[in-house]
Amino acid sequence: MPRASGLVVLAVLLLAIVAFRTSSSQRADRMLVNEDRARHVVAALHRAARAELDAGRTQPALAALLPAAPGLQPLPDRGDGRSEYARDDVYVYGFARVPVKRDDGSEAPGYVLRAWPLRFGRTGDTEWHLDQDGVLWEGQNELGRSGFERAFPPPFPEPELAEESALWWRRRLPDED
Repeated sequence: MPRASGLVVLAVLLLAIVAFRTSSSQRADRMLVNEDRARHVVAALHRAARAELDAGRTQPALAALLPAAPGLQPLPDRGDGRSEYARDDVYVYGFARVPVKRDDGSEAPGYVLRAWPLRFGRTGDTEWHLDQDGVLWEGQNELGRSGFERAFPPPFPEPELAEESALWWRRRLPDED
């Protein structure tokens, strides 16, 4: 009998290992899909904001951009006049109006879009940063920014982007792929 029970214990352990590995792989795949979806949402919001600026509207508002990204829910209680927020089931999106310095020293209206996981490690790991120039950055999210609880609000713009040692990588916008 001990030999048979040993085989049963071994079989149960092997099944548990396979189940754990399968679950981990599926979670990682879901997070990659969520991160790619967030990248597409940020790009859609950027195109809508560029259209607002190109149409002569000096300060686009997030509410005007939301039709470009169906499924986003505005979060009016989170903004501060300069920044506004929305979310879907997996990511939080921030939109901030920031001045941009022109070559002649004057300032023009600009914006920064940010996206980070609603639940770090469960809905995604990476952050996204995109400004009015259309430069998309993927961040490692070393702070574990998560929803509104951890490291909120993010800086607009991200000061580390200019540093050589920053954990941010330049990425292509989805329409450039």
